[in-house]
Amino acid sequence: MTSELFILKGVALGLILAGVIIPFRIASVSYSIKHFVKDFWEDRDKIAMALSPNLIFGLVIVGLLKEEFKVETYILTGLIVYTLASSLLPALYFKRVPPEDYDVSKV
Repeated sequence: MTSELFILKGVALGLILAGVIIPFRIASVSYSIKHFVKDFWEDRDKIAMALSPNLIFGLVIVGLLKEEFKVETYILTGLIVYTLASSLLPALYFKRVPPEDYDVSKV
């Protein structure tokens, strides 16, 4: 059943969606932060990246579209690829910070 979902046409659609929608979402959130927040800071792109939709939301939408609306398979594949790309992008974009040692003697 899952092998039916991953077809080449759908993967191409997902990559196109990711290439168009993700930069647009980042730009729109960055612009709104810059426009509406008076104390503007330079790291607004990190906030914009973190506000993209997450994997669980995308998979729930795909499930609903498949079961209730009988959407074509390549569209579902495209949504899955887009959701995976937008969910993995913040993890790849942000710097890795080493874990800190905590003083647990005061707890």
